[in-house]
Amino acid sequence: AWDERRGGALRILVLADDLIWATRLEGQLRTVGADPIRVRSVAAFAAPLAGAAPPAPSDGRPAGAVVDLTARAYDGIAAVRLAVAAGLRVMCVGQHDDPSSRRAAQDAGAERVFEMPAACPVCGTQKIRIVKAKKTGQE
Repeated sequence: AWDERRGGALRILVLADDLIWATRLEGQLRTVGADPIRVRSVAAFAAPLAGAAPPAPSDGRPAGAVVDLTARAYDGIAAVRLAVAAGLRVMCVGQHDDPSSRRAAQDAGAERVFEMPAACPVCGTQKIRIVKAKKTGQE
């Protein structure tokens, strides 16, 4: 349920339609102590954002969002705008070879955009790195 917090952890929405990538994002968030809420559509993403006030730690609403810009099932930039308008801090992941989408996400209000490079040809792993940070004064 959207109104529950697990152990006081920061709730973070994860909008990703690819099961493997969504699972990786959830795992990384859990590693840092967050409570990820995975959704696969903009409609499901918008549901917990209802309410006029910015989220507060005690109200159970998500405080942040991670948006996968590589999806085909939804408009990632529109999702960024929606989350920012609801008062959430937003990070995105996007393809290493798609600078226009990464820039559009920043222009829409994403604080950080991470680059997903192709898998390493030697070991097959995929690492995320920060492409550019938007200066917001919040860290």
